[in-house]
Order: sequence, then structure tokens, then C-alpha cells
Amino acid sequence: MSKSELSGTDTGTTAGYDLHIFVCTNKREASTRPSCGNMNSEALRAQLKTWLGQRVKNDPKAQALRVRVNASGCLDYCEQGVAVAIYPLGELQLHVQMNVPDSIEAIKSKIEAEVQRLILSRQSDSE
Repeated sequence: MSKSELSGTDTGTTAGYDLHIFVCTNKREASTRPSCGNMNSEALRAQLKTWLGQRVKNDPKAQALRVRVNASGCLDYCEQGVAVAIYPLGELQLHVQMNVPDSIEAIKSKIEAEVQRLILSRQSDSE
């Protein structure tokens, strides 16, 4: 990625993503403090990545969206379960747990709502 893309200056291409999900995957090996990486956050990231990729791929209206699910370093909320940040919402979801289906569905619901908002926003921009 070029410096101008990182800074957001116009180079004829658009920098960034329409929807960017960060899943904390930080692991603390020799610590009594919990860490997201020790709570299956990599599996959560992989599941969200697969689900979102399929969600966008299977919807012609969503295919133009630039989406990404990334591993992140420590978001400093490990004591509260796996932390997931959703941008552009600027929301931090805590207590996300792989072994709790309602927890996974809640985060997917937030992401789905943002996908729908982005689709509607694109449609109104093109009218």
C-alpha cells in the first residue's frame, strides 16, 4: 500500500475498507492475565472471515464492498472475553465467545446490519 493510500490523499484509488473487523488475537504465555489468543480468538477470526466472505460473495449488491477481517494485537480488554472492533462503526464488542452461539450470532448481527447500511448507502449514492 502506498503512503498516499495510507494517508487518505486522493491518488485515483480509494484507500481503506468499507467494513473492517479487528479480532484481538494477542497471546500471553507467561502471565496470569488472560488473553484473547488463549480464548480461541484465532478460530473466531477465521469463522468471521469465512462467514463475511461468503456473505459478500453471495450477494450481488454486496460484492462491490471492500471488507476485511484482521487479527489485531492487544485491544486491552482481554479480561472481558475476546474483543472485536468493527469499523466504521467504531464499536468494540466484548465477551465474544466461540462456545456461546448467541455471542457469535450477536456479532454477526452487528456486522450484517452494517453490510445492509453500506449497501443502502451505495444505492442512494448512485441514484
